[in-house]
Amino acid sequence: MPLDRAQFNSGVDDPIQYDVLKFLEEHPTKAFALGEIVDSVRGTARIGIHGIARDTARVALVSAALEHWVSQGMVLSKAIDGETYYAVKAE
Repeated sequence: MPLDRAQFNSGVDDPIQYDVLKFLEEHPTKAFALGEIVDSVRGTARIGIHGIARDTARVALVSAALEHWVSQGMVLSKAIDGETYYAVKAE
């Protein structure tokens, strides 16, 4: 599958990882819960399953992407009132 130019420039070939980081970078002054990010990332619509299984897969894929970016130091995570929030790391 071809990469769009922004993915090529960023060096990220996983469309969901790219979409998650792009979403957070577009909102640098806000932190989001996992569910809010799942609802906002279009890349998860590409998986070929439906219903509850699709929702579960979407959450797992976005969660894995967030874990990747946190481990790379690009995204910060913080638990507040029992909910984990994610924000792009300020430059």
